[in-house]
Amino acid sequence: MNSITAYSMKTNNHSIIFTAQAGKADPFSLLTRLIRRFRYFIEGTDWDKELLRYEKGIDRLCWIILVASAIFFLPVTISIVSK
Repeated sequence: MNSITAYSMKTNNHSIIFTAQAGKADPFSLLTRLIRRFRYFIEGTDWDKELLRYEKGIDRLCWIILVASAIFFLPVTISIVSK
């Protein structure tokens, strides 16, 4: 017999309940862990100082995304301009 585990999560005025069968992978466990870690990061640490520590890496990631999107849209832009 499979037992069912229930998880509840409260947002502003709503209560969300997640269920999962025992022995199967819980698709929400990763999400709940990420939410808990993020919440702890905001509430329990000096997140602004941490953010400044990672600023260089965040800037690099943003530039990579910018260049990748420019490369992705370049053929479309060329075809529009060439008409």
